[in-house]
Amino acid sequence: MEPSSPGVRQLTAPGRPTSAARRIALVAAHAARVLKITHPYVSDSGRWEATWTGGGSAVADTEGELLEDVAARLGPA
Repeated sequence: MEPSSPGVRQLTAPGRPTSAARRIALVAAHAARVLKITHPYVSDSGRWEATWTGGGSAVADTEGELLEDVAARLGPA
């Protein structure tokens, strides 16, 4: 597949959102809950972490697992 711009590589399949896009969409959908996602490099556990108002939290080994878990716990916006 040809890149859309010279020097730019396509990192995901067409129509498949990147993890950043999925993360942004999840945070935006639940803005009232003040969802915070923390990268393993700076988290206390060394794993992907998420917290939100009301005392909710989740931890996972991969960002994808974390986003799926958080989306399941928070439900539809």
